[in-house]
Amino acid sequence: MIRNSKGLMTIDLKWVRLTFMFFFIKLFLFTTSGASALQPDDILIVYNSSLPASKEVALYYQSKRNVPKDNLVGLELPDSENITYTDFTQKMVPVIKTAVRKFHADRLIPPLKPDIKTMPVLLLVYGMPLYIKETGETQNDQALKKLIAFKIKEYERLIARLTARLEYLAKKLPLEKKTETPSDDAKADSEQKKTSTEPLQSLAKLSTLVDSTVKRMDEAETSKKNPGLYIQISSVIIRLTGIEPAVKTIKKQLAAEKETPPEHILNQPLLKWDTIFKWEWAQSTFQGVLPDNAIERATLARQTNGIAGELKYWKNLQTVYTPVSWRLAAVDSELSLILRPSYQRVGWLPNPFFNVYNHWSYIKFLRKVTLMVARLDASTPELAKQMTDDAIEIENKGLEGVFYIDARGLSSDDKERKKNDYARFDRYLVNLHDVVKQYGSMPVVIDDKPELFQDGDCPDAALYCGWYSLAKYVDAFEWQKGAVGFHIASGEAKTLKKEESNVWCKRMLEDGVTATLGPVREPYLASFPRPDMFFPLLMTGKVPLIEVYYRTLPHLSWRQILIGDPLYTPFKNKPAIDLTAQPSEAASPDKTLSGTTPSELQTDTNKHEQEKK
Repeated sequence: MIRNSKGLMTIDLKWVRLTFMFFFIKLFLFTTSGASALQPDDILIVYNSSLPASKEVALYYQSKRNVPKDNLVGLELPDSENITYTDFTQKMVPVIKTAVRKFHADRLIPPLKPDIKTMPVLLLVYGMPLYIKETGETQNDQALKKLIAFKIKEYERLIARLTARLEYLAKKLPLEKKTETPSDDAKADSEQKKTSTEPLQSLAKLSTLVDSTVKRMDEAETSKKNPGLYIQISSVIIRLTGIEPAVKTIKKQLAAEKETPPEHILNQPLLKWDTIFKWEWAQSTFQGVLPDNAIERATLARQTNGIAGELKYWKNLQTVYTPVSWRLAAVDSELSLILRPSYQRVGWLPNPFFNVYNHWSYIKFLRKVTLMVARLDASTPELAKQMTDDAIEIENKGLEGVFYIDARGLSSDDKERKKNDYARFDRYLVNLHDVVKQYGSMPVVIDDKPELFQDGDCPDAALYCGWYSLAKYVDAFEWQKGAVGFHIASGEAKTLKKEESNVWCKRMLEDGVTATLGPVREPYLASFPRPDMFFPLLMTGKVPLIEVYYRTLPHLSWRQILIGDPLYTPFKNKPAIDLTAQPSEAASPDKTLSGTTPSELQTDTNKHEQEKK
């Protein structure tokens, strides 16, 4: 906090943002996924046995990183950057599953307890396909699409009728200004019939109507003065919106009490039911929606959010199952889920390693059936081998240089960022700069103008994150050996081999970057790891590259890939975020501002290290 010109204490929002960011870095860093530190013998190296250069890269990495030879997995595949879904399921999945089972069998904890020390990490090397081509719809998919279309029409008509009924009943409530209201149910039936043929244009209209009606009922004490009207209105609202409005009311009442003992909450049946339904819903999102469970999932949506919630569910499902392109995925991302019994193959699914799920009770089970996957790949096998050498060398001596961040200077208005995904993501880059400048030891440069860095602007580049130049790499960098960076744009990893291509992942690797990431096709902005989480976590030196990626990656069964040595920890011996340093007096507006401090983080670091031992 700081004093303004009138001597009043005000909040410095930038400082609040920094402490808030460190709070999340603390969660990401010190709430671990439960396993000991990743070791070379935890790596399964997957190569294309039909391609001699692929096996050559696999053996090179195995030798350099001392991976057991038994951890080599050869697959007989075409020399192509894409693969059909049929070939993926028949030529890749069974062999890798067998290798994973063998990995587990070799690591059973004596005396034959059914527990596993760790999950293997898959490393795909040069010669492995990048993406699974679009697949056609199955008969079950086509049947589901017909069901979705039918349900949407049905619920739009139903909601329109119930909305008309609610509007009619609401007119019977007292108003500040007396208005003429219909006097009989025949008028209501007429309005319902008229409205029932018109699809509801927006669910926002319904939400506004429900909120205003509930408020007017409360103000008029309708439940006491006109219980019949109260029951009629409440019945319509419950059908439309489920138990959610009642849950919000109860929570608001409990929050207003000075002391809310846990048993008080547990004694609220509605809150317990709501929690159960939401727990079931959240757990089911990791499997997604399949043709044979779509109806069952719909009942969960209705239980909590009524008919309106179920309509929303069917509309969202329609956006997933309609585009053919949503069936294209990165091989790496799809391999993460091959141990699952069944899951939605269209669109994306939540990544259980994403640290926002750390405290979910069932997340450990999901992580035990989810694989981390990286690839050691580039335009030539020589480059792939060089990436291994650079990672080992820099890991030992530490990565040094400048951190370059290329933002776009989009709106800084909080309201605009809430509405605009691009403005919000641009703020993540600004957050990243602020955190690194405040707490890091590495020089950081940010460009917050729409134009990108140009030739010669970025000497000694060690880290980089920026946007937006679609498939047009801008050679503005003199990359330091061991550099890590990624460019936020669509399809920057759609090829690593095509000579004429200028996509960022390919060109960055050719120019000397040791690790990068990117999408094989349009991934949508929300699928990228958040830069203000990814890079600070990497700079602590406590977590290897593969874990940094998976802890900050929102989605799987989708289009992002990580390219680099999964064991690479560039700041292991020279952390670039100093957790022992206190913010300087010059940098801190008010040292008494509450929030997570570097010294608190250091305490947790020591605890984390002890737990690993």
